[in-house]
Amino acid sequence: KTGSIIIGAAPYRTASMLPVIASTFQKIHPGMNLVVCEGTTAELVEGMEQGKYDLCLTMLPIDPELFSYEKVLEEELLLAVPCSYPHPPFSRSLYSENNASNGVILFKREVVDVESLNGQRMIMLTEGQFMQKQLNSLILSHHLNVKTAAVVKSLEAQIEFVKAGVGMALVPSGIERFCTDNSVTFYSFSSPLP
Repeated sequence: KTGSIIIGAAPYRTASMLPVIASTFQKIHPGMNLVVCEGTTAELVEGMEQGKYDLCLTMLPIDPELFSYEKVLEEELLLAVPCSYPHPPFSRSLYSENNASNGVILFKREVVDVESLNGQRMIMLTEGQFMQKQLNSLILSHHLNVKTAAVVKSLEAQIEFVKAGVGMALVPSGIERFCTDNSVTFYSFSSPLP
């Protein structure tokens, strides 16, 4: 077979997922090539509605009436904090109540309560992006007062601002792989986020 497959994906997904997929695809279909079109979740959904892509890697939820989809990955939402910040007094390790004496950790990282975001400087994403909608929902439902430190378009820029010590950010757990220099500390939330 020859030809192209057009894939829509966020830049973060392109960097974190597509290299392995592309390598495997090329071995199976050496005559085919991949065309990757990057955009925000909103841009990708719009492109799907217009039929621009053969397939798309994007975040749920999407309208099941318009698209068929398959969940390929589930990520935890984390709080990314610059390592230059003092160890947050609002974080803690959680242990199983039944096994507290054995030190069995329920989370692989320290945890924070959503309320600990109150008063913090946050790196925001541009309006309409899924992750920003998640943060806005948390702010409203928990009556939080957060300070906007910066507004950026991509998760990659967001995590770079966190690395530089500008503020904290709500990020998907997969972004951890881009932070191997120990410049960011990641915290789970004590209760699951929507």
